[in-house]
Amino acid sequence: MITLKFFMKNILMKMVNHIHKKTNMKNLCLGGGVALNGVANHRILKDGPFEKLHIPPSPGDAGSAIGCGQYSCPNPCCPKRALW
Repeated sequence: MITLKFFMKNILMKMVNHIHKKTNMKNLCLGGGVALNGVANHRILKDGPFEKLHIPPSPGDAGSAIGCGQYSCPNPCCPKRALW
């Protein structure tokens, strides 16, 4: 029997591969409720293109503001970002 978890892990891997293809970054930071799925996180590290995976201590869905703040901070590889 194919479960929802199976589909979710496959979709997550497609998203992770797409993100890597677009950014070519070595590290990935996940947030939200999906980041609490340890099996999917293991698969991202084992089968995915990223070398390191960071999950904040409180990755719940309410942490969007923290992710936006981290995204807007200056980054050596992307010094200019459009902030709306």
